[in-house]
Amino acid sequence: MKKLLIFTAAICFLAAGCSNNEENALTSSTKELKVSASSINCSTSTRSVVTGESFASGNSIGIFVNGSGYTPKKAIFTVTVTNPSQIWAPTTESDNIYLSGLSAIVYGFYPASTSVTLDNSENHTSTIDISVPATDGFNASSQNDYMYAVGESVVDNNKSGENSNSTTLNFHHALSELSFIVNLDASYPIDANGNSGKIASIKLTSTDDSPFTAGDGTMKVLDGTINITGTSKTLTFTGNATCNAYKSTPSANPVAVQLVAPKTAIPTSLTLELIIDNKTMSTTLTTPATSWDAGKNYSYTITVKGTQLLISSVSITDWTPATGGSGTVQ
Repeated sequence: MKKLLIFTAAICFLAAGCSNNEENALTSSTKELKVSASSINCSTSTRSVVTGESFASGNSIGIFVNGSGYTPKKAIFTVTVTNPSQIWAPTTESDNIYLSGLSAIVYGFYPASTSVTLDNSENHTSTIDISVPATDGFNASSQNDYMYAVGESVVDNNKSGENSNSTTLNFHHALSELSFIVNLDASYPIDANGNSGKIASIKLTSTDDSPFTAGDGTMKVLDGTINITGTSKTLTFTGNATCNAYKSTPSANPVAVQLVAPKTAIPTSLTLELIIDNKTMSTTLTTPATSWDAGKNYSYTITVKGTQLLISSVSITDWTPATGGSGTVQ
């Protein structure tokens, strides 16, 4: 999902001699530009399991500016939605951002509540704290959808009028998404013994020396680079879900969706284990995916046939399409 946030600035000229302690302002400036987002129009072309297709009223983003002479300050902007318009504004008076009249770059991150470490050097390494657990509930119930954005320069001498104080923030996902489509075959026994396709667990296990990334770490706001030192051989997702009923045209509805840390090298084979109707079924899943990339949704389609699971296809859909694969589970 990409969220396009367009800042429309409200400009206030303050008298010369304002406090030198004003944050985000150059003390040598004779005028200060007060920038508050009077409107941020939000649109999206893809979906996020955490934030939905667009920000809802009350959702917030974190922003800050960086440039020569600036001391970055975290500010929180909150949206009010009156369909179809979305109006964003600083959450409190202290969240106003003051510009000095010299160029600055606007950076954004989500969720706004996360802790941020700001760096005002030329090649800044500002980061937010993140956590990507190895165990989660179905539908990423414990996982934040971490996103980052870099806007155009504001107060740019090459711009004029209102354009000098406006910027566009294009948000990008920093995590990868896994979708599990689990369909019952016509032969699966739905009977009085309680067999109804109830899913209690989905587990992926690395079959070589390349474990998954999991634990606490940071995300670089500049480009979404994730730094997590922790690893895990397994990713386990638990909850209560039901397999899609048998249809002549198999369902494409995911029963579980997860957000995981990107992985530059996926093992040539993964062990896939599901607990369905109190039965544990597993197989070695061969996949052509060589990596889990940020912003991509890796979709695994699984068919349950009696006590046997069939991986009918593995594909990558929105966020960004890519090639998938297939396998058999029993």
